[in-house]
Amino acid sequence: MKLSEEAENGEVATWKTVPSDVEGQKEWVRQYISPYLKCHEDTKTFPGYLLITIFDGTQFLVTGVDWRFYPYGYNRRRNKVGRDYFYFEFVPNGCTKFSESCKKLKGNYVMPYMYNYDKFTHDEMVRNCKGETLHGVGGGAYCTVLIQQNGWKIPSDYPHKL
Repeated sequence: MKLSEEAENGEVATWKTVPSDVEGQKEWVRQYISPYLKCHEDTKTFPGYLLITIFDGTQFLVTGVDWRFYPYGYNRRRNKVGRDYFYFEFVPNGCTKFSESCKKLKGNYVMPYMYNYDKFTHDEMVRNCKGETLHGVGGGAYCTVLIQQNGWKIPSDYPHKL
């Protein structure tokens, strides 16, 4: 994001909104992300999703502001949240949408999923990461936050074997 800002696209807060349609997402990624992240042009699409492959083989699915990161690449058979993929959100206005949650997470533009973040205790986040739906948030959504809160290292109480 920083490289894209500095090179030619200006502040992230001024970027166009990520479109919800796949063709619009492709154009958005080509303008703002691909030149700086070295993405392959052979992006794949699924209904409502754009799958982007980064030069190192990792992948992410984009659907508007919701992004899923696949550190080992997307695989329909291995598809467990918190182990095979992790939820992120693109927050172009630098935390204005979820200001309190985002400030607590010390966020910037790409953040772990944080809907209802303030309602969760650490133990509830672990339970959510195990698969339990809590406070209106589907199971697994808070696995990314658990890792972020531990300095981007897998915490000792992390519920999945990686």
